[in-house]
Amino acid sequence: MSRFSDRSVRELYAQAGSTAAVPGGGVVTALSAMLGVALVQKAVHMTLRHQEHAELHAAAPVLDELASAFEADAEADAAAFADFIAAGQLPKTTPDETAARRARLDHAAAGAAHAALGALQHARAAVRVTRRIRRFVTATMAPDITAGLRLLHVARRNAIDNARGNLEAMSPGAEQTRLLELLRRLAA
Repeated sequence: MSRFSDRSVRELYAQAGSTAAVPGGGVVTALSAMLGVALVQKAVHMTLRHQEHAELHAAAPVLDELASAFEADAEADAAAFADFIAAGQLPKTTPDETAARRARLDHAAAGAAHAALGALQHARAAVRVTRRIRRFVTATMAPDITAGLRLLHVARRNAIDNARGNLEAMSPGAEQTRLLELLRRLAA
């Protein structure tokens, strides 16, 4: 199947609104963040057509990297959720099967938490870059950069919620504790 970023908006809408497991909140959030970065890039490029700013020139490739990172975050979330669904379908009739299923569910939840934490890191970085360059963007592009920044703020909040939900699905242990501490630091 194609990457989510290669699909049409209408196709993503239909899939996100269906009973299909993916795309879910993590995928849609990452793609929304990618579009937020696109709006910031638009403001940067339109401003640079009329005036030179070293800060804007420096920000453009960083924003491109962040857009690619969000694209990868969407795919990572979808893969992690597919692992979680597959783990949930494992048999659990014997104690050994139940233990193996629980271990796979924990592994899948950790993978989903990692994907959300990656999206959170990228959203934080994109917000920082956008805030730093916002004052250099022409007034006519202010609505675009504001809309982009708002999408990035929502992506940050959703990534926190996504990570927290996946971490709560894990069995208590060292990995969960380590990831919860990372989430605490990144959410601050």
